[in-house]
Amino acid sequence: MEVKIHDSIDKIEKSELDTFKNSSYSKEFYQFVEAENKDKVKPKYFLLYKENKLRAFAPAFIQKSPISFDPEKYLAGRLFKLLKIFGLKINSSLIVHTPYRLRSDIISTGEGEKKAILNEIIKESKRTGCNGIIFPYVLETNKEADTLLIKNGFIKTFIDANFYLDINFNSFEEFLKSFTKHRRRQYRYANNIFHRYNSKIVDIQDIDKFAKILSQLHKKLMEKYGHSNVEMTEESFINFYRYIKNIDGFYAEENNNILGFVINFYEDEVYHVFRCSQDYNLTENRLVYFYLVYNETIRRAIQLGCKKIDYGFAAHKTKLLRGCKYEKAYIYFKFFNPIFHNLLKFKIKHLGKCYYSSFLNEIDYSKEDNAQ
Repeated sequence: MEVKIHDSIDKIEKSELDTFKNSSYSKEFYQFVEAENKDKVKPKYFLLYKENKLRAFAPAFIQKSPISFDPEKYLAGRLFKLLKIFGLKINSSLIVHTPYRLRSDIISTGEGEKKAILNEIIKESKRTGCNGIIFPYVLETNKEADTLLIKNGFIKTFIDANFYLDINFNSFEEFLKSFTKHRRRQYRYANNIFHRYNSKIVDIQDIDKFAKILSQLHKKLMEKYGHSNVEMTEESFINFYRYIKNIDGFYAEENNNILGFVINFYEDEVYHVFRCSQDYNLTENRLVYFYLVYNETIRRAIQLGCKKIDYGFAAHKTKLLRGCKYEKAYIYFKFFNPIFHNLLKFKIKHLGKCYYSSFLNEIDYSKEDNAQ
């Protein structure tokens, strides 16, 4: 076995990453990430070869400033500030994840291949002067990664849950019949409200024409949830269409006004909901968001022959009420300063308990709503 490390996705052949048949781990996706974050990250792509064939892959980034995950924001608090006073701080971390899709993994084709790459990740992070390594979003089904990280001294705690829908059906109507009457009502109601007005669905084909308004709507979403930094700019949407294949983007229009949009992408069996937003001044009580993100998205994904929709993190209650299932996701830390590592262990465990309690509360609320 041989492990290679590259600092640019352009040094990796597209056909090699296509081995894994996962759009979130494709060359095109990392071309988009690098184009978006030239001054923010230093990529480190770890590739394991066996008999000259790529068998395992782990994307990682040394962050100069945060993109999808900010360790300092996550760990903010009195303890973290006290540690800084004594010179114990995070100057840089090696974040092992896929930005924008919030995944942490060493994807591989066989058993035991993750271990060889993790050894190189630890060596490379120390060599480049990182304070530690973080796997921010490891799904609970990834048992091999869990065992490997714990064995190598990583701290583990709950961070969120990833939601998905099984859509192995021949039509949207067949999909709805698989649900209880209450859950079907959620979809029927959104459909009725949407079509009550003179609204229509339009595919986004000329992104140069629509990128500006999409970025403006995205900014409104960020502001609504208290985020000062805009994640997707006008150039971001153009870059996404430039690099990613198999995009399915569309918007709702009424009287030449764009009410809201959804941009998704897909591979053979999985359809990924990527970014969405709406004009809150035009869509109050109109359920445009729910129609776009669920009704229309599910209908399109089934037509494409996909078997699963990946809805990602957050908005737990909304997803649960529409029949989504979930996988718990965990964050793993390893800091090289033993004092820093052991002190933060207590804070990280506390954060995980708080996040998990909040998550359980949302599950309970959704059960109550479904019972009505």
